[in-house]
Amino acid sequence: MHAKILIEVAYAGVNFAQVQHRRGEFGEPDGPGDYDVPGLEVSGTVTALGAGATGPAVGEQVAAYFPAFGGYAEFAVADAEFVRPVSGFLLAHAACIRRPTVCCWTRGGCARARAC
Repeated sequence: MHAKILIEVAYAGVNFAQVQHRRGEFGEPDGPGDYDVPGLEVSGTVTALGAGATGPAVGEQVAAYFPAFGGYAEFAVADAEFVRPVSGFLLAHAACIRRPTVCCWTRGGCARARAC
């Protein structure tokens, strides 16, 4: 089992995967009890660390990625491996760092955006 971190969510990132998920075109409910909470990325404050969790401390501001969704909530439990500190970023900006940045970078969109 993965170490978990509880985050009080300040902002949730929105990208096209969320639109597709709401339409039933992307992802299946796969949480405990087949819950279906959209949300791939959030920013917020660590409120608790689960057994074995290392990294950000309680009270630290973070961004997190939820590969199986679950970020659209007041509080969200993330696998510690997908949580990163975001000191120096506004939480409003940090919510869209994790997944959209990776997609943009790996698909060449960032280079195209800079060229425009």
